[in-house]
Amino acid sequence: MQQKIVLSRTYSPFPLNRRPYLAIGVVMVLFWLATVWGALPTRHSANLLKLLSLGGLALILIPRVLRLPHAYSSHSLNPYYQDIWLRLPRPVGRYVLAGVLSGVLLLASLYLTNAIFGSAKIAWHLWDWERLLDFLSHGLWEEVLFRGVVLSLCLRRAKKPIHGVLLAAGCFAVLHLNTYHLVRLLGMGVLWGWLTLKSRSLLPAVLSHGLYNIFLVLLPPQVPAGGTLAWLLVWQGIVLVCAFAAYGLAGWVMEENRQPLPLISLSIQLKHFFLPFGSFQGGIPTHPHIEQRACRQQHDIDLVNVYPGAHKILEPENTT
Repeated sequence: MQQKIVLSRTYSPFPLNRRPYLAIGVVMVLFWLATVWGALPTRHSANLLKLLSLGGLALILIPRVLRLPHAYSSHSLNPYYQDIWLRLPRPVGRYVLAGVLSGVLLLASLYLTNAIFGSAKIAWHLWDWERLLDFLSHGLWEEVLFRGVVLSLCLRRAKKPIHGVLLAAGCFAVLHLNTYHLVRLLGMGVLWGWLTLKSRSLLPAVLSHGLYNIFLVLLPPQVPAGGTLAWLLVWQGIVLVCAFAAYGLAGWVMEENRQPLPLISLSIQLKHFFLPFGSFQGGIPTHPHIEQRACRQQHDIDLVNVYPGAHKILEPENTT
């Protein structure tokens, strides 16, 4: 009796599966259209429609119609959820703590900037469920699309994970269409991309992003009159410092064998800042495509070491 095998990933004639960079552009355009579509109705229904539009784009249109980031069958979306890291990490508490701590450190940049240029009081009277829903929908679906779909597409062509993280962060920053905050958005995008790859889950990045967006309502940036440039430079500089501190603290929390950390050692973090992106041990877990390529290369090396004549098969000589 033959066993029936159902493949969840299939080869699709749709060209976006073979052109990751074109697929990234299409996803960004669709995200922008869904955001604009949600802002068209009245205020009371705009945020709900935006939430539904972005959710339909991330959970229905992209995997079912566009078959991204890989080709999927119509039977199950579990491979899609795995490819975009939409799952709970284990242990959950450790990664929840890492996401919350990184979000708190990003909030510190808002508080410090307001303390330098004005008042750092939290405006509780600005609490509004409509605005809260708007910021939460952006925090959730931006992570699903950029740290999930776009980052997975970037890693398909990236030689190192850091290249994919930087490209996805650049797409995230550019899509906001705000050149004044480009550096700040790029730094936060790199942090959230690193959290996603380190934990193999979107949960820490979603928590950090959502917490930051909520306090953008309660602690709005206070732009001083006549000092916009100085305020902008100080804020973006503080955000980068806080993002780097969040990298160190969250990375320490997510390590299995943690050492005592009374203070964050900048020298140690600087030493290991770029190592996790390019290493396979003790750093960020790489994407399956990069792992498969590395395994094939290691297999060729092992084959040559065991069978000295194997290089003639792996690299045949050119005969003229």
